[in-house]
Amino acid sequence: AFRDVGLIDKIVDESDTEFAPITGIVLANEVADAFPAHRLEHREGTWTEHWASLDKTGALCFVPGEVSTDGQRAIDLVASEMETIPDGIFDLSPAASDWFAGTIGHLDRGYAIIIDYGYTAPVLFSGHRLGGTLRAYQAHTVADDPFIDPGNTDLTVHVDFTALIMAGVNQGAELAGLTTQGAFLSSLDLGQRLLAMQQDPETTMADYLSAQAVVLRLIDPGGLGRFSILLMAKNAPVDPPLGGLAVPPPPF
Repeated sequence: AFRDVGLIDKIVDESDTEFAPITGIVLANEVADAFPAHRLEHREGTWTEHWASLDKTGALCFVPGEVSTDGQRAIDLVASEMETIPDGIFDLSPAASDWFAGTIGHLDRGYAIIIDYGYTAPVLFSGHRLGGTLRAYQAHTVADDPFIDPGNTDLTVHVDFTALIMAGVNQGAELAGLTTQGAFLSSLDLGQRLLAMQQDPETTMADYLSAQAVVLRLIDPGGLGRFSILLMAKNAPVDPPLGGLAVPPPPF
């Protein structure tokens, strides 16, 4: 597909650390939630890591064990984000922070826009989410059991946006804003675009209703509109507030 539209020469292998820093925009939609994660449990000041294993019947399951090196990195990060760590299960991805740090490191001047499902650390690691945020998706159906159909399910964990912000700042970036997809698109006058389409005499009723359904789905605060959008700038202005940040996100 990239070759068909003339973009094949623009693709860069992220494993090549020698390529020149870019000036532009980095856009990542549902990337950060798909990196490898560690399931860690905190109980009365003690951490254990849940490892994938087999039960007596040969079925996959989690078993508690010692904390891995990367697991400890994740624990140290959470400790730096929160004054008090509650008891619960934490699905943490230091790999996502490493990826974002590398991404910002290769950005000479411009902006990074990260769209994903997640929250800042104080919100993410509280309440009902302390049962863990690991989810398995298959055929548009979500399940809490990651071992339902190994190899044929999409496994994700909620993104810790505080960790991404810290990784970006450590690479010289500045926080421009953190909002929701619904607020972001509303700030970009998506509703006005829909209104203009409605007033266009060449717009058919079928076309308008189709576009309206798409817009409502994208901004629905109970669905896709709840996705978080992180904007960070490197050697680029953040004032006045960037487009997309005019409408404040709703409290959750």
